[in-house]
Amino acid sequence: MSSSSSVVNGIATAVNLLCDLAMLGEAADTLLQAVDHNENPLLETATLINSLALVGFSATEIGGLCAGLKSETLQKIKSGELLPRALNVPLQCGTQLMQVVREEDENHPIELRHLLRVMEKGLVAPLADMSRTAASAEAYYEQHFLDMTPEELKKAERPIYKLVDYGEDAHWKIVGYKPVDPEECKRNLQSLHTQFVAATVVRVAARNSVVERVVCDLGIPTIQRLAAFFGWYAPIGQNPGGGAGGPGGAGIHPAGGAASHDVVEQELNIDLVNFPNIPEPLHGDEVLQLYVCPITQRPIRDPVRDPTNNITLYERSAIVNWLRQNPVSPITKLPLRIEDLLEAPVERNLINQRLQEYQDALHHFFEEHAAAPIGD
Repeated sequence: MSSSSSVVNGIATAVNLLCDLAMLGEAADTLLQAVDHNENPLLETATLINSLALVGFSATEIGGLCAGLKSETLQKIKSGELLPRALNVPLQCGTQLMQVVREEDENHPIELRHLLRVMEKGLVAPLADMSRTAASAEAYYEQHFLDMTPEELKKAERPIYKLVDYGEDAHWKIVGYKPVDPEECKRNLQSLHTQFVAATVVRVAARNSVVERVVCDLGIPTIQRLAAFFGWYAPIGQNPGGGAGGPGGAGIHPAGGAASHDVVEQELNIDLVNFPNIPEPLHGDEVLQLYVCPITQRPIRDPVRDPTNNITLYERSAIVNWLRQNPVSPITKLPLRIEDLLEAPVERNLINQRLQEYQDALHHFFEEHAAAPIGD
């Protein structure tokens, strides 16, 4: 393998370790949520244990590379890693589904972004991870031939596989052996390297919910999604007045849609700054994402600070509910009472300013649509 390929391979290996660590953190968080909801934490516990094993395998591989272990030994390590990687597929899918069920139980309707998250983090990411691990194991197998001395290479043989018993009983069988061709090893190694890097990219993208963000956040401008959230705006193709949940049930439509100036003025009475929570279309906002509650995993609207570390911010209602059942900090595990929570005026002001910016943008959005020609 070329030096540039080795560098890329090393970076990808390190990135995958970081992904495993992030997955371990998420597994610990979901286990705490299961305990908090008085659920049987069997699935979450299994996921945590399996995630811990995967971190161990990844760390062992990196340690082995640094220590100069033989490729044959590293290939055995990666082959053993395939089992927990395969188990990770149903475990991740199950935990992601449980997250969706919990959000539905909390009176948050299941949305497209939830389903996309299950697909990406529950299926695509672990399947890509399996493909990456298999490619890595095969790459170490090919490399161990290239690490041989010329004398050893002359004696080495590669098995020849053939698909037999076509149909339901089809399987691959060794039908013979052939001498090892170093050039074939290099071609196979390059192909496996490409597969390894591609699988890593897919895994990282899926774990960061790239498709969810593109479809739910970038596909429709934020202001339109925010207006539609309150039933103020219906995209082309929806029935007039078919918005979800806005006062009066009327909708604002693109030019040529049926709307009136009186309806627009009436709908503008809702004030985002005084809204009790952060509307879902704003959850991806880069400013509001700076203040995410570790309990709800959503942007904070009413921030309070944890006095046990003087750093962590919570949604007030979430931490109050937590402390009524568990009088300890969910982060530091130190004793904590509701009355000890600290106000966060600076963060509150920044959140209010951001919401005011969206409020002003909504006013501008409505003015533009109010000025559009009215359809018959």
